[in-house]
Amino acid sequence: MDRISFNTITNYYLDMESVLKLYHNFGISNATLWREKIDPIGVNHTKRLLENYGISVTGICGWYDRPKSSITLQEKKRSIEIAAELNSPTVTILAPCLDGFEGSLEDCRKVSFEQTALLLDTARECQVKLVIEPVHPKLLNSVSCLNTLDQAIEWCEKLGPGVGIELDVNNLWWDPWLYKQMRVAANKNLICGVQLSDVSNDGSQERVIMGKGVFNIEDFVCFLNELGYSGMFEVELIGKSLWMRDSHQYMKEIIKSCAHLLG
Repeated sequence: MDRISFNTITNYYLDMESVLKLYHNFGISNATLWREKIDPIGVNHTKRLLENYGISVTGICGWYDRPKSSITLQEKKRSIEIAAELNSPTVTILAPCLDGFEGSLEDCRKVSFEQTALLLDTARECQVKLVIEPVHPKLLNSVSCLNTLDQAIEWCEKLGPGVGIELDVNNLWWDPWLYKQMRVAANKNLICGVQLSDVSNDGSQERVIMGKGVFNIEDFVCFLNELGYSGMFEVELIGKSLWMRDSHQYMKEIIKSCAHLLG
């Protein structure tokens, strides 16, 4: 379980203390936290809870239940600072989306790249790895205009040291050149995180527990191992039907799927 981290959005309906206690009880010692759960209680209280339950922070994310176009550059810079304060090695920053942007998709991507460069300066100062994440193209209006692994690799090459890429199964599984680009990213030492979930077969945006969807996630993990990936595997399950389940039974199923997948 040393290489397993839980993104707390997997248990989105739980408050910070409840979710950290749950992870502690299941032997999980690594977690990625969201600003929308940190902000109400503050960084210092969050630190105390992490210490109480023996949880290390592996990443910081922003806000799930909030329009992405409303998140300011200053708020993103603060996320980087919070990552440093909580001893998180990484912070994930989504490129802005088309929602609210007055201009073409190409213009949006240009502005997003420039913003990422500004944030990278802050990340370097804070000694935190800035993580960019390609997001499924169906979400380019509402979530991010960075949509392919190839595009993310190009951004990293232009931005230079201090930035890496998160591979989110649910956002990348559709790409016919996924494995080819994964090899390129690995050869350039750009893969700094992997988010595990499976893909629903009913066309919904809800994610499913690994091994219960349409993506061949075993081959995906095997390929990462072949590439020499030695970082964390982060469970990130998003969906109201999942969040409404009994937490203990839900966690048992996730842990079982992780044991089967990762050994």
